[in-house]
Amino acid sequence: MSKVYVVSDCLEVIRSISEKPRHQYLVVLNDIEAIKKHSVKVEFRHESQPCNFDADNLACKFASTL
Repeated sequence: MSKVYVVSDCLEVIRSISEKPRHQYLVVLNDIEAIKKHSVKVEFRHESQPCNFDADNLACKFASTL
């Protein structure tokens, strides 16, 4: 079984995903449910901003190419 971690520095997002109703994240959660059908475990985690420096840089570089 594969494992995917969804990590965010926004604690509010991680908490909201775990609670119901989850209307504002429904599209993303539907995609995750589709992935889970292929024997993939998905885990949501909060990570403080100083700890996700690499992910933040990657996101900024991607956003600048749009």
